[in-house]
Amino acid sequence: MLKYFIKRLLQMIPLLLAASIVVFLFIRMIPGDPARMMASVDATIEEVEGIREMLGFNYPIYVQYFRWLGGFVTGDFGTSLRTGRPVIEMMQPRFEPTLFLAFTSMIWALVIGLTIGLFSAIFRGKWPDYIGMLIAVSGISIPSFWLGLMLINYIAIGSPVFSVAGFNSMVDLVLPSITLGAGIMAMLARISRSEMVDVMGNDYIRMARAKGLNEFEVVTKHGLRNSMVQIITIVGLQFGFLLGGSVIVERVFGIAGLGGLLVDSIFFRDYTVIQSQLMIFAALFIFVNLAVDVAYGFLNPKIRL
Repeated sequence: MLKYFIKRLLQMIPLLLAASIVVFLFIRMIPGDPARMMASVDATIEEVEGIREMLGFNYPIYVQYFRWLGGFVTGDFGTSLRTGRPVIEMMQPRFEPTLFLAFTSMIWALVIGLTIGLFSAIFRGKWPDYIGMLIAVSGISIPSFWLGLMLINYIAIGSPVFSVAGFNSMVDLVLPSITLGAGIMAMLARISRSEMVDVMGNDYIRMARAKGLNEFEVVTKHGLRNSMVQIITIVGLQFGFLLGGSVIVERVFGIAGLGGLLVDSIFFRDYTVIQSQLMIFAALFIFVNLAVDVAYGFLNPKIRL
């Protein structure tokens, strides 16, 4: 297992390098000149060129890339073009709310989605199946911003427990995590139901029942474990959606997270902040997929070969 883990870990290096190149070039394709935006309205061409030289934009593109990458690897994310503050100082207080929001959304979506999918598969064609799939379809169909506003209007307002806006404790993430995780919960419910229905029709399930195992052991030890590979794949892929979808949810619930900082930075063409955030999102996504690969190895030893 250790050899398998090291192999997957080494494969992350070219992925991270490729992600850094894509992020760097993508930022340079955004219309607008940061030097012009930093200069005053009546700035001369010479003054704008001086700002561009100060920012290092006069260097060849590959030199700019390696300078940025070297700083990023050593923990120097640069200085914000808009505020003049170090990027890491701007991101540090906003990182915790976004990360906690993403993980809490994924955890409850995984638990509830698997439960609904499991019961829908066991009671296929009966009322638990219909109710579970109705919940799944509703979760996919409801826009996250509308669900968030409804939760604020009918639950948060007037409640002594939930706050209308802001993030002061983990309780404040309950309603935002429900909003953000609803779509993923619905998708996991549908996928897990489909996988469980396929698995429960295999010969080894009938063999397990013939050996005298009770239905709970058949479902959990044989059915659920063999259907988890596809489910874990969906979990890994959807983590990127959580980071991207958190932008809207953070705006709705007034959470000062990375999403709001990213939107503001794009508006002001703050290259250094945008690059750092997108690279961190990409790195988190790649690390989550590494965890997914390791989980594959535990669930199915054949994959390690």
